[in-house]
Amino acid sequence: MVEVMIQNFEKLDFNRKIDVLVAVYVFGWDDITIYADGDYFICTGVQVQKGSRAYEVILNYSILLTSAWEIVQKFDYLYLFRGGKKWMGGKWECKLVWGDTDKIDDKLYGWAETEMLAICYAGLKAVGFNVEGFLKEEGKV
Repeated sequence: MVEVMIQNFEKLDFNRKIDVLVAVYVFGWDDITIYADGDYFICTGVQVQKGSRAYEVILNYSILLTSAWEIVQKFDYLYLFRGGKKWMGGKWECKLVWGDTDKIDDKLYGWAETEMLAICYAGLKAVGFNVEGFLKEEGKV
């Protein structure tokens, strides 16, 4: 997988980093610019009108289920399950695959506290992104 350099990526909060990674690696965006506009970081992508100014912003895949569902729609097979408190600590488990579901690789499951993050992790893993490595870098593991 080709690593994509995203200027100012480190200034984003964790969830927006996930959103940007999904845009780049799952949806194939190759022109990402992150810049500050007051208290907000704006990223190129889907155009949104804010007052008299038009912005292009990346969807909130990691916190909105309607946005995360955009990821699901790119795949042929979805498995989404919430574990019990004793088993899996109540975390969500997600798996997304293309094509033949008989060739399911257990390493492609995304585990997270919310269904949206589990979908994001599963989508990133399905396209070959090293989610565990990223989570370690971010201090989330």
